[in-house]
Amino acid sequence: MNVRVEDRDEVRVLRLDRPPVNALDVETLNELSDALDAAIDSGSVRAAVLTGTGKVMSAGADLVKVLEGDGRYIDAGIDALTRAFRTLFTFPKPVVAAINGHALAGGAVLACGCDHRVMGTSGRIGTIELAAGVPFPAWALELVRHAVPNGHFEEVVYFGRSYEAGAALERGLIDEIATGDVVVDLALERARELARVPATTYALTKRSARAATVAAAEALTRWDDEVKAAWRSDEVRDAVRRQIEALQR
Repeated sequence: MNVRVEDRDEVRVLRLDRPPVNALDVETLNELSDALDAAIDSGSVRAAVLTGTGKVMSAGADLVKVLEGDGRYIDAGIDALTRAFRTLFTFPKPVVAAINGHALAGGAVLACGCDHRVMGTSGRIGTIELAAGVPFPAWALELVRHAVPNGHFEEVVYFGRSYEAGAALERGLIDEIATGDVVVDLALERARELARVPATTYALTKRSARAATVAAAEALTRWDDEVKAAWRSDEVRDAVRRQIEALQR
C-alpha cells in the first residue's frame, strides 16, 4: 500500500508512503482517492490530515513512469490525477495538509486542495509543472487558482518556482508555518478545531465556498484531451527526460 491510514481519535491521517519522494503514480493516486472516499463514508471520522512519509510530502507525478509508459499509461495518469484532485477538493469534511517537506508539482496541488495548509521549515513548495515542461490538467490548475491570490497566481504558475515556507506564506500557497518537528501535530490541532463545527454546517459551507471552482474545473476538463496529447508528444517527453536527468545529477 502506498497510502497509509491511521486514525487519531476523530481525525484520519492519510500518509503518502512511496519512498523515496512519494511520487504519484496511478496506483498511489487511486489509493488516495479510495482512502478519501472511505473517510467520507466513515461515521467516526470528522476530519482528515494529508501528509507524507520521510522528508517529502510528494514530489509530484512519477516522471520515470511517465517516460517509460505508453500513451495509455499517460492517459490513465491524467485521469487518476483528476480523480484525486476532485475527490480531495470536494471532500465534505475538514482536511488539513501537513506539509512535512518538499511538496512539488502534483504534491503542491494536493496541498492546494486542502482546507488549511501547515508547512514546516525544512522543505519547499511549488507548482513546478511548466518548469518541468508539462501542462496542467484542468482540475490541477483550478485548485491552484482557488488557493493562490490573484496577485500571485500567474507568478506561481508560469515561472514554476518553488518557495521556502516564508515566501510560500506570502504567496498564499500555505496558511501557517510550523517551527520544529511539529507539522503533523499542528495540522491535527487545526483539524480537530475545524471538526468542532457541526458536520452538516461545515459540509454545506464548504460546498458553497468551492462551487465556483468546481464548476470551472468541470467545464475546463473539455481541454484535458489536449493536455493528454501534449503529455504524449515528443516535445513534452523530451522536457520530462531533461528534468529527470537534471534531478539525477
